[in-house]
Formats: sequence, C-alpha cells, structure tokens
Amino acid sequence: MAASHAYTLPADDPHAVAEAVGRAAAGSVVRLVRGDEQVADITPPDPDSAFRPLLAEIEARANAICAAHPDPEDLEHWQRAERLHHRWRTTGRLPMAEDYAIELRKLDILTEQQLLDQADAMVRADEQALVFYPLPER
Repeated sequence: MAASHAYTLPADDPHAVAEAVGRAAAGSVVRLVRGDEQVADITPPDPDSAFRPLLAEIEARANAICAAHPDPEDLEHWQRAERLHHRWRTTGRLPMAEDYAIELRKLDILTEQQLLDQADAMVRADEQALVFYPLPER
C-alpha cells in the first residue's frame, strides 16, 4: 500500500525540513514542494531496513535448499546429511556422541543424563540420514 501524504510543506521555508523530519519520525509522510514542483518526500524510517539484506540472504538460501531437494518429507534427513558430508570433506571424520555432548554442555540446560541421551539420539539421527544419503566412496 502506498503511503499517503499527510502534510505538504514549502521547501523554501527554513524550518520546513526539520518539521518534515519530525513529522516523518512520528509516522507521517511529508511532501516538500517549491511552487508547484515536488522537491522531496520525507517518509517514516523503516525499522527493518538494516535487516533486509540478511532476510534476503536467508530467503535465497532457503529457496536454494528447497530447489536442491524439494521433498519436504525428507528435508530433515537431507539437511543433516549435507552437514555431515561437509564435515566429512573438511575434517575427515563424522561427529561422535562426545562431540555433541561438548556442544550440549555449553547450553547448560540439560542434566548430564539428558545430555548423554540427546547426544546418542543425535548420532542415531546422523546414522539414519547417512542411510538415505551415504557418504561418497573415497
């Protein structure tokens, strides 16, 4: 929806720009004019403007993931396998329960037994993902 102009101020008035900025900060759209000619529109600040590039990058990555593997029923296995394949290529090894336990301890929200159970579950999920998307032969 296009913003409507709540105020029109003369651009020749020395206080008009300051007033326009103040009104725009309060949520109004102000048009500055000189005679019959529009000089500028002063609009309210966009609070999301700083995040817009990051949101666009996230959306592009999500679209790339869906395009590479569009089956939503299998997306979790595929994403996990992609992460494991990357780790295998970069480190030459897969994460073990101890690796997951170290990361889970940093969260400091689980008891030791819950932590160990969760780490084992993550390794089992890795194994299941690799059944569907095995590592390449070396």
